Amino acid sequence: MHLYVIEYDRRNELMEYLRSHQLGTILYFPLRVHQYTTCKNRIRGWDNPPNTGQFYKTNLTLLIYPESFNDAGEHINTMGQKWFRE
Repeated sequence: MHLYVIEYDRRNELMEYLRSHQLGTILYFPLRVHQYTTCKNRIRGWDNPPNTGQFYKTNLTLLIYPESFNDAGEHINTMGQKWFRE
């Protein structure tokens, strides 16, 4: 499986739209980076890094399996174009 992470201000709306058209999406980074146990206290002086808040709110991961890459790519492209026209 390939993970394609995108950023979009209206992430939740786009996620629901893509899911309603049978496109797999997840929130691969549901927390801010510095909130993960593996990262906590490892970045000195960064109790609240400035860019993680925005990325946390806007990231969306598209799930694409290698064996269906071409078909999935075309479907994502079509649904993306429809989304932005609406």
